[in-house]
Amino acid sequence: MIVTKISVLRHEKYIKGLKIMPSLSAKRGLGQVAFRARIKPIKKAIDAGWPLLSIYNKYSDNIPISYGQFTRYVSKYITKVTENPSPTLSSTTQNNQNQSSPQPIIPKIDKPPQFNYNPIPPNKKELV
Repeated sequence: MIVTKISVLRHEKYIKGLKIMPSLSAKRGLGQVAFRARIKPIKKAIDAGWPLLSIYNKYSDNIPISYGQFTRYVSKYITKVTENPSPTLSSTTQNNQNQSSPQPIIPKIDKPPQFNYNPIPPNKKELV
């Protein structure tokens, strides 16, 4: 690809928000860059209690990403949500719990019988 002054100007205008679309390969990653450039005001709005949809609508002209991608970036860069947050006990706490109190015995409950559909009955005389 030959880089010309026109292509450079297109990218600059796109980044400034003039809605001139560059090629797909040049556009890749610009949404994340635009989002990360506006993290502080987005974080302030979230802390103030604004809904994410309102925040997205406010910045959607300047951030060329979808609402779904916006929410993923918010959870990744602002709220830092982990996929499986599971509280773990330290090994000393687990040992103390095992020694101090026995585990209660939970009786096993049988499952209720399930319905099994059989279109052909074993004995046709049983039919009414």
